[in-house]
Amino acid sequence: MKKILLSLIISVVFFSCSRSQVAGSDSLWTTIQYVHNSGPVSPQYQYTMTVTLNNDGTGNFDYIMGSGDVIKINKDFKFSKDSIKILTSALKKSRLLADVITEEKEHPIGGQIKKVKVIIVDPDPNKDQPPKIIESPYFPSKEYVNGLNEFYKIITRQVPENILEETEKKFDEQE
Repeated sequence: MKKILLSLIISVVFFSCSRSQVAGSDSLWTTIQYVHNSGPVSPQYQYTMTVTLNNDGTGNFDYIMGSGDVIKINKDFKFSKDSIKILTSALKKSRLLADVITEEKEHPIGGQIKKVKVIIVDPDPNKDQPPKIIESPYFPSKEYVNGLNEFYKIITRQVPENILEETEKKFDEQE
């Protein structure tokens, strides 16, 4: 009986230690990439913003503005473990992982376009599987719009304020 109990305890400790070595193993996602495009506007006001977040707390902000004299901003940053929990919760609420989000048949003419890509890598190296990639459509069905827009806001809030201020300053200088 003691041997069984001892082997059970050792198994539990070994399994929990091996799982703790996997970065972000409690997360539903590995990488989130949000893309926001200005849509059809005058060339000097066109921009594309990409925010990439990894479940290890690292992120990247990439901003390209204008045509001709293009302004590029590319900054790496870090965000908190609490933010990872908030992002995971918002991802669940968006229903991106649970449902197949259909696209509206009638697209608006003009306006901004946004989408998000979620990449899920299986942390088990013994499973030889490609990463799972789930993308939202540019024009999701109305029932998904609010959840996705809230998710987009939470993603953008992870970018440090100083990076957003620098971007806004460069945008103002362009005008």
